[in-house]
Amino acid sequence: MTSESHTSFKLNIPITLKNRLSEAAERSGRSLTAEINTRLQASLEIADNNGVEFTLDGIEAFILEIVANATQELEERVKDLENDLLNIERHNSM
Repeated sequence: MTSESHTSFKLNIPITLKNRLSEAAERSGRSLTAEINTRLQASLEIADNNGVEFTLDGIEAFILEIVANATQELEERVKDLENDLLNIERHNSM
């Protein structure tokens, strides 16, 4: 996650929607939380712009933001995996 503050709250959604979000998260390689955040952020940006900005610049900016967010999430996952590997190596060297 970023350094931005986060909060938790209970959200009731239909099980079919949760299942669709879970499947989408798996396909995109994100956690369910990251998938929901990405989709909510995208929908708010579209609404803030009174719809999708169908210009090359608008689409490029949208894609670049998604890629930047995904890259950050992947970097965090790599760091976690590297830490796990170090812990395993330490454990095996004992």
